[in-house]
Amino acid sequence: MNKPKLSAEFALGLAGSILGIMMGIVAILLGGAAAEVEGITDSRFVASAWAATFLSVIGVAASFITRNKPKYGGVLLIIAAVGGFIAISTFFVMPAVLLGIAGLIALFKKDHA
Repeated sequence: MNKPKLSAEFALGLAGSILGIMMGIVAILLGGAAAEVEGITDSRFVASAWAATFLSVIGVAASFITRNKPKYGGVLLIIAAVGGFIAISTFFVMPAVLLGIAGLIALFKKDHA
């Protein structure tokens, strides 16, 4: 029996990851612009935005991993969701929801055979 080409956890994980990458880039640009306007040299927000972007890239990889090792991919998706939300909270709400749902589906789905 062939594996489905597009599973729910794969689609949600990939959508959440791509949205997370976009929101991370927006946060990087807004943080850099705010630093220029305010004359702030503190780059903690920009560093957090980079971390969220990196976690979103991990989410892309985890989405592909769910096809062969769903439990491992699910754990990585949940880590990406929680870490991204901690890093840039408001910017990462929707990506965190999508990544979290995808991770939970991958962890608790029964028919992975």
